[in-house]
Amino acid sequence: DATSFGEFKSGVWIPKAYEGSYGTNGFYLDFGNSGSIGADVSGNGNNFTANNLAATDVVLDSPTNNFATFNAIWKHSEATFAEGNLKSYGGSTQNTAAFSTIGITSGKYYAEYCITSAASGDPIEIGIVNTLASVVIRPGTDANGWGYIYDYLGNGKYGTNNSYTSATAYGTGDIVGVAFDADAGSVTFYRNNTLIGTLSSMTADDAYYFCGTCHQLSNIHANFGQDSSFAGNKTAQGNTDDNGYGDFYYAPPTGYLALCTANLTVPDAMNPALDNSPQDYFNTVLYTGNGSSQSITGVGLQPSWTWIKRRDSAAYHHIYDAIRGGTKVLYSNATDSEQTSAGGLTSFDSDGFSIGNHASVNTSGGTYVAWNWKANGSGVSNTDGSITSTVSANTDAGFSIVSYTGNGTTGSTIGHGLGVAPAVIITKDRSNASRWAVYHHANTADPETDHLRLNETTATIDAATYWNDTAPTSTVFTVGTDASVNYNGDNHIAYCWAEVEGFSKIGSYTGNASSDGPFIYTGFRPAFVMIKNASLAGSDWQIRDNARDPYNNCDARLRPNLSNAEDTNSGCDFLSNGFKVTSPFGDWNGSGNTIIYMAFAEMPTKFCASMAR
Repeated sequence: DATSFGEFKSGVWIPKAYEGSYGTNGFYLDFGNSGSIGADVSGNGNNFTANNLAATDVVLDSPTNNFATFNAIWKHSEATFAEGNLKSYGGSTQNTAAFSTIGITSGKYYAEYCITSAASGDPIEIGIVNTLASVVIRPGTDANGWGYIYDYLGNGKYGTNNSYTSATAYGTGDIVGVAFDADAGSVTFYRNNTLIGTLSSMTADDAYYFCGTCHQLSNIHANFGQDSSFAGNKTAQGNTDDNGYGDFYYAPPTGYLALCTANLTVPDAMNPALDNSPQDYFNTVLYTGNGSSQSITGVGLQPSWTWIKRRDSAAYHHIYDAIRGGTKVLYSNATDSEQTSAGGLTSFDSDGFSIGNHASVNTSGGTYVAWNWKANGSGVSNTDGSITSTVSANTDAGFSIVSYTGNGTTGSTIGHGLGVAPAVIITKDRSNASRWAVYHHANTADPETDHLRLNETTATIDAATYWNDTAPTSTVFTVGTDASVNYNGDNHIAYCWAEVEGFSKIGSYTGNASSDGPFIYTGFRPAFVMIKNASLAGSDWQIRDNARDPYNNCDARLRPNLSNAEDTNSGCDFLSNGFKVTSPFGDWNGSGNTIIYMAFAEMPTKFCASMAR
């Protein structure tokens, strides 16, 4: 049966070696001999006959290890791919950008490009880029790209942002090697295994990607470790990386790895192979109201923060946390002070929460969604800042709940307990009516000078009275005198998130007003995405999740700033490595606008091979 070949760990199907009998008619195809792909190695000789498959059609991908390819859903519009999205053809009018499907945030990785055509007058650029904000970004030509270039005149050079050093030119049949060290911020180029040069001082606050561009009659074929024959253009050489993975034409430099899922790392706390999972820290549940009281189970964790919204009818968003305790509610779509609702959420339980009969959380027959985060219970005293706070922090998940009393003093600091600087802070005055204030680290170039409002549709606002124009640190965030963050004598609550690899991604992208919108790399398959167009006044906050939309498209919309019932509106697709914007509309994708987002994981990309939507 199926359990002879795999097992579930934290909800992920993990393959395992088969140890049973093959009987007489059984067979085992390990695909280990590319020249005889159908060979049965069970001992029974039940061989399969290959049809229209050559040895050079066989690559090393498997259910437990997938290699990067060119990203077919985020590329220059004129780019054309072939050979399993490893070969890229030049566009008729512009250089075409082709990015690796796997982004790099740390470590050392190596890739090879076979120049299958270097046509006179048709340039090629090969290297590294560190943003997917624009599909036309090119290594070497643009500020966020570092490349080795075959130019219009057939010359060789390498550099960034049109600042070049002369180098040996490459041509048809040559192999360009790219060795990238994300930790050192350097990239080294090779031509036919001969060192060309190194570019350093690369800095970025986002993932890097291998990138190749070509023009018109030029074309390139990438090898991220799956095929050193380049689909039959070369004789395979079989060199592996230091971990024993890959098939490279030339041996990768010492310490550099193939860009494949087996080489990706995730924190132990998010690793299903260790019986851990992102669902241990965040999970979404759907339920139906019964009009009296009930316990909602199946959350898979004891929440410290629960956000409930009725789906089938207009109702306020209800937000509860373990520091303030059950029945204490705040509304994301309103400025109201904290209310006590005996019929709201009454307790946080070991596998969910209990609710009373308030219509916004438990009308008979009503449908609801609850988003649940795990912090660390009711909190402890924190004296890191000038204002003593009560903090419930989960450093594995990068999430903390912070309660404090305002003092009305500019430059006051508040401990958040995360150990790293938070990327998002959402605050609310509990004692009096006030706006919700939002700090987002990718909002603008200097986000500490700006804020957004969760209960409003305003664009980014510059005001020193919110964060005192001071960026948060690993221990504290700083507030000014605005009532939303620091009203003298009032009780305040703050929700803080830091990015955690494999679990959360907090950033921004630039809209293009197309249904073929930007692709946002997260390094995991999302379970929850919240966005806001920070440039466009009048744009709603929006939430999509994998519980209300278990299959693409993710069109079920709820808006934190509105009490409206759930409706459908084009938004995005959830993918194994991020999300793809499918909406041409302003909230999600206004042309040239900055759209901020925060995303939480269903599963890290490393383990998503068996989780297609």
